[in-house]
Amino acid sequence: MNGEMKRVTGKEPLEAVGLKEVGVRKIDYKQPVEDDEVRLPPGVQVRYLLAPGEYEGGDNRRATDPIWSLGVYDLERSVVEDDQPVSYYLDRSQDASK
Repeated sequence: MNGEMKRVTGKEPLEAVGLKEVGVRKIDYKQPVEDDEVRLPPGVQVRYLLAPGEYEGGDNRRATDPIWSLGVYDLERSVVEDDQPVSYYLDRSQDASK
């Protein structure tokens, strides 16, 4: 892994460790961004990808941990920022009932 070039820095980690500063390149997304991107409408029901350890706690993902959220949530709204993919906000008021 340390010998592979990283997309964000454009350098291999072994090369970047010896530098005092490593510049970060702008990421070119492989999907449409901003106005060209298809946006889901509010009220659509979705599940989201869990971060490692989000379900059971801790920093690691265990083989028995679920990968997707167990609950289904309504999309509350979506936000578009310059040169960024669409950000979605979930209606988390459903969490209290679970």
